[in-house]
Amino acid sequence: MYTARSLFKKLPALLFVLLLAAGLSFFTACDNGTTSEGATLIGSWQANGSYGEEGNKTSFTEVYTITNDTLTYSYEEGSVWDYTFTGSIKNNPDFTNDYGVIIIEYLAPSDPSLKFSGTYWRGLTETSVSMANAANLDNYREPVETATLEEALAKFTIDNIDDFVNWSNIAPLGKID
Repeated sequence: MYTARSLFKKLPALLFVLLLAAGLSFFTACDNGTTSEGATLIGSWQANGSYGEEGNKTSFTEVYTITNDTLTYSYEEGSVWDYTFTGSIKNNPDFTNDYGVIIIEYLAPSDPSLKFSGTYWRGLTETSVSMANAANLDNYREPVETATLEEALAKFTIDNIDDFVNWSNIAPLGKID
């Protein structure tokens, strides 16, 4: 039978075990890589900005609109360069994950030889996210595309994101709906 004195001697060890169990349950309850705020990538996201030297700045507007089935992208850079596409989502991304990749098959405009590409995201919150289309890092205006879905699934992965995205050049987007 335990006496008060023997229980008191075991109290520090018991407290340590209880705190350790509580701490482990906290960390295992969080799904690594998933937002805890209930954020979702579904919706429209926009960045407005400018770049260049003072007195010679170029303004731009970038918009991503994502549904469960499609991704539409629009980029307008003053009157210099416009780029828009819509794609059907072909992989099954978790739109509540903090980061990921969306594989699309182009619906418009469509080049019959290059049909698939990837769009990466990271840092998802309820109000902001960073997104980037897979691009040639030597010329960001040159998208990286594949002819087949199998090639796209093999090429556009989280493990090789640095082959297609330089996050230091990416403006954060704000949720607009």
